[in-house]
Amino acid sequence: MDLIQEMLHLIAALNANGVPYALCGGLALGVHGFPRATQDIDLLVPEHERARLQDVAKDVGFWIPSGRMPFKPKTPQAMEIWRVSKAVGPKLISLDMIVVSPGLESVWESRVIVRFGEVDCSVVSRDGLITMKTIAGRHQDLADIERLKGETDDTDPNASWNV
Repeated sequence: MDLIQEMLHLIAALNANGVPYALCGGLALGVHGFPRATQDIDLLVPEHERARLQDVAKDVGFWIPSGRMPFKPKTPQAMEIWRVSKAVGPKLISLDMIVVSPGLESVWESRVIVRFGEVDCSVVSRDGLITMKTIAGRHQDLADIERLKGETDDTDPNASWNV
């Protein structure tokens, strides 16, 4: 299972169908210069586009639904996450679709485009990633924030990544 190749396949399909998204989570951390192990694909998506994103994801094999997962409900940091998965051999790759909530609007507005080989990928900005990880507040997120704040962002939005 190659998570990066699965992500690129999904991103290319989203781009081809004009579905807006922004890569976030562990894979976005790598884009900003701090790669670490992760086992899922996290995408930020406007609420009115979530169903369309899920339809395109289904077309590329993400058809096993887990459904809606409220995160910090009834708080200012409330988020809605929808998960679908894809079976690759004996393993599952999860796709978490994080709906843009009022607390994430600035994150959505500050996304950047990074080229992975032949694929342009919308990615949350470094500051946006810090905001999302602050809201999540898990141990790994707090460690990621320290790494992100410890160095300047040398992510060139016009850069190409070799994959």
